[in-house]
Amino acid sequence: MNAAEPLVSLIQEARFTTARFRPGYRTADVDDFLDEIVTLLQGTADPRRSREDAAARVREAAFATETFPHTYDMQDVDAFLEEVLLPALTDHHPHPAAPASEDRTLTAGSEDGQVNGTAHAPGASKTSTQGWEASFPEDEDRVEDPLIAQLRGARFPTASRFTVNYPVGEVDSLLDEMIAALEGASDRTSGRREARAVLVRGSLDRSRKARDSYRAEDVDKFLLEVYNRLQGSR
Repeated sequence: MNAAEPLVSLIQEARFTTARFRPGYRTADVDDFLDEIVTLLQGTADPRRSREDAAARVREAAFATETFPHTYDMQDVDAFLEEVLLPALTDHHPHPAAPASEDRTLTAGSEDGQVNGTAHAPGASKTSTQGWEASFPEDEDRVEDPLIAQLRGARFPTASRFTVNYPVGEVDSLLDEMIAALEGASDRTSGRREARAVLVRGSLDRSRKARDSYRAEDVDKFLLEVYNRLQGSR
């Protein structure tokens, strides 16, 4: 067996969830990058040098993001590159490959109309040492939309360099826009429609930067709840 074959199989059989209504890596960019790594591994008589070069390319990898329609979930791609492919390239013991299918796309576990997203309150820190906090008042007849209070009261755990994170400023700005949409509408229905549009077109940059960041997993979980609430008010 060619020394590169296990690594090539690992790459060719990788599968990623489709990102829905949230920023993701463009599928063409990710697929082209992985194809380049395969070519690099197969195109030299020095397997050790080819693995070193491939590992360097993986460490430097960067992909453009967009919200829809042809994107891979960023966490899926990041996890494969950092936790599966890079260790396989550097210690020469590839992880078991995923079951083969026609392309690299997996069907997302969530249904259409669900989103992973964001949350905030103007002028207040959203940092929490606990998990994300959310409660949605059931009284829909009060003068102020209960979602406004929920967005303003959101709190998120402190980020670390070992987690995927969102910049505080981006999260807070997105929440401010949603609150403004809810407060500025002539009625609750149109306000929620505008807030939903703000959330769907919103874009947040994922990174490992811990300073001035919220943990993305908790922000996403909160915004999923918010979005589903907004969906139910159409």
